[in-house]
Amino acid sequence: MILPKNISPIAFGCDPLGGHNWGEVDPEAIMAAVPQAIELGVTLFDTADCYGNGLSEERLGKALGRRRSDVLVASKFGVRIGRNGKTFIDNTPVWIEQAIEGTLRRLDTDYIDIYQLHWWDGVTPFPAIFETLDRLVSEGKIRAYGSTNVTLNMMGLSSVSQLPRHFVTNSMEFSLVQTRNRNAIRAMRGKTRTGRNAFLAWGPLGGGILTGKYASAEGLDLNDRRLKRPDSHFIGDRLSRNLRIVDVCREIAAKYAPAPTVAQVALQWVSRTLGFGSCLVGIKSSEQLRQAVSSFDFGLTDADVNRLDKAAEDEIC
Repeated sequence: MILPKNISPIAFGCDPLGGHNWGEVDPEAIMAAVPQAIELGVTLFDTADCYGNGLSEERLGKALGRRRSDVLVASKFGVRIGRNGKTFIDNTPVWIEQAIEGTLRRLDTDYIDIYQLHWWDGVTPFPAIFETLDRLVSEGKIRAYGSTNVTLNMMGLSSVSQLPRHFVTNSMEFSLVQTRNRNAIRAMRGKTRTGRNAFLAWGPLGGGILTGKYASAEGLDLNDRRLKRPDSHFIGDRLSRNLRIVDVCREIAAKYAPAPTVAQVALQWVSRTLGFGSCLVGIKSSEQLRQAVSSFDFGLTDADVNRLDKAAEDEIC
């Protein structure tokens, strides 16, 4: 059984590897960063069948090659892309059975370490979902499973101790610019029947706004997914508020020598403020990778963390 201690503090997010509406992306450069990540101690590579409509899984499989067994591979199911190009959510057992076969084929692997429910369709009962996933564990197609964007309340549970035996991870959006999931995340933290449930923070850099590279949305293509979400971090009052948070990160970074990047301050804050978990960082280059894994080479003071906490409190709904 996979335990949280197997998961590195920085995990390799493979959404950009799909090359779909993520700005300028060089898939070859991302693939080249995969073996480098392994050498730098990254143990978890997170993808999904809908990232680039399967391209992310396919490219990750090629990039891992013979190193596949050296790492943990997490993928997701539930977001389908119809023939008309529109996406919809499907968590039915019939689709899960089809989806895992496609994921295994594209990744060129016999098993997935962690198979995650991507989004809940609001219809399929969780017992039916878990029963199907347990069957995939017994068949050896997956080692364990988890969820993203799902809370205990949605599952109708009051404690993580009620989670199925093979449920080992949960993932939600969490960053300095999006803290509203904090209580739900903490509620999912606790002892399960097989150990502690591991948390994976997606969007820890707010889609890039917390890198300090953006002063506006001017550099983003109109089709960029970061502009399409209703609570975009790059538009209106939210952008203004987020840039103030970036300024605080810069001021804190300037106190250290050598000075860390804005992104490194933001990533370390995620770990420090929760006290647990791993950051899923969407990697686009070897340089981004090196910066991400170096995010813990310095130590934020308690005063730094408290100042960032206050900056993040001004949540815009």
